Amino acid sequence: MKKAGWVIALFLYLHSYGQDAVFSHFWTGENMLNPAMSGHMEADYKGYAKYKSQWASITDAFTTIGAGGECNFFRKSNNPSYLGVGLFLVQDQAGSSQLKRLQVEGSASYQLSAGPNNNFAAGIGLSYFQRSISYDGLLWDSQYNGSGVDPSLVSGENLTSDQSSSVDASIGGLWEHDKKRHYRVGLSWKHFIQPQGFLEGQRDQWIPMQVFTGAYFSNFDHFDIDYHLLVSRQGGAMQYAGGALLHYRFGADSKYTTANTSNQIIGGLMHRYQDAWIPVIGYEYERLVKVLFSYDLNTSRLRDDTNLQGGMEISLIYSGQLISGRRKLR
Repeated sequence: MKKAGWVIALFLYLHSYGQDAVFSHFWTGENMLNPAMSGHMEADYKGYAKYKSQWASITDAFTTIGAGGECNFFRKSNNPSYLGVGLFLVQDQAGSSQLKRLQVEGSASYQLSAGPNNNFAAGIGLSYFQRSISYDGLLWDSQYNGSGVDPSLVSGENLTSDQSSSVDASIGGLWEHDKKRHYRVGLSWKHFIQPQGFLEGQRDQWIPMQVFTGAYFSNFDHFDIDYHLLVSRQGGAMQYAGGALLHYRFGADSKYTTANTSNQIIGGLMHRYQDAWIPVIGYEYERLVKVLFSYDLNTSRLRDDTNLQGGMEISLIYSGQLISGRRKLR
């Protein structure tokens, strides 16, 4: 029963912060947060994959995987208006209960100029959700045989596996200021079609919303500083995550040719309020491939049981341009 209790407690704790997947590297797959950010990037196209494992210190690890891609069309250097599209997949699996949640979403956005150095974008996304749960992996007190738990004993629990699916939609907006310093603020409204009950198909009395902000400063030779902030409200609960990343760039870039092959070392610290401190390290190879690694140091109410052990996350990002030299370099 203890193991089943941990699974249930963790499920309730995690979902008090919202039903959507919680990635520490939230800025690497921005179309997951806001459909207006689809295709909104320095490059013409981008693909990414993420893997997160957590709570392995007290139960079977909860795993989250994500993958997606974005690209933009009709983009010209003398015209900031363009069309962006994106696609992503996310799957959660919650420990021994094999509680799974699969989401596949396609999105599109359009950006318009709003005067010198200012742009606005709007986007819409359509999703397919599937949820399932299996109780076969859980252990119960009725399976205790006097010296230990015997999984072959009948549990006596009247629980059956279940599955449901639904469709969903999201909309979003984005404002961006891009000069020497770069600022952007996005707002998305998600899950306004999908029933929010777990398997029952019931609609909760709330609407989840997310606000994403970002800024970078290039005041030093070879160094950039990125600031990120994510605020999301879901199920009446709030999540605040933010921090800063320092980028050190070295190698060859040219303003006059297409020889843009510099590399980058990344390091920083993020924080998810009342949940975790998140040190981040990363490396980018020739402005094409970037890998990030982080570890959540748990500071939540479970910290005494986890000994600060939260979970690791790895992200791999590949980006490029269709026309050589068109990318605006940072």
